[in-house]
Amino acid sequence: EGLKPKAPGMKYRHYAPAADFRIFKGDANKVAQHIIDSANAKAEEGKKTGIIRNLDIINVIDKTAILSENITFGRGIFVGKLAIINNDARIGENVVINTKALIEHGCRIGNNVNVSTNTVLNGDVIVKENCFIGSSSVVNGQITIEKNSIIGSGTVVIRDVEKNVVMAGIPAKVIRRIENE
Repeated sequence: EGLKPKAPGMKYRHYAPAADFRIFKGDANKVAQHIIDSANAKAEEGKKTGIIRNLDIINVIDKTAILSENITFGRGIFVGKLAIINNDARIGENVVINTKALIEHGCRIGNNVNVSTNTVLNGDVIVKENCFIGSSSVVNGQITIEKNSIIGSGTVVIRDVEKNVVMAGIPAKVIRRIENE
């Protein structure tokens, strides 16, 4: 049997059994990549045989994570040990929320985002798709991080982040622009 929701009104589709979670060794990114690789391998096998059975992308939520009410998850989510996700957060698909990350109330996280270890997203932060937020970063409330952006480790974000940039420092400054190919 999978993990149970910790609060009424939880809206995520599948829970990984705690026993399955414990078989993984290494960091959260490796665990998430293993899950994605396994799902892709099953899909490829199904394409070759013309039969796809019992293929669904699961969410892996560590049993020590703290989840508040009214959280919405997409598919393919990984929530690490002691992560905290507070009220009214909306998490897209293929998102990694690493160990001890704090996602405060009203945050919106798009698809394909990595929130690294010990990161804090204060209230009402919007993180658009394909972003990476480095470990021990802090994003002040009501900030928007536009798509395809990277926030370096230990960065303090105090203003909106434009798309396709790498930011680092205290306070965060653009250190590089990412060219679209």
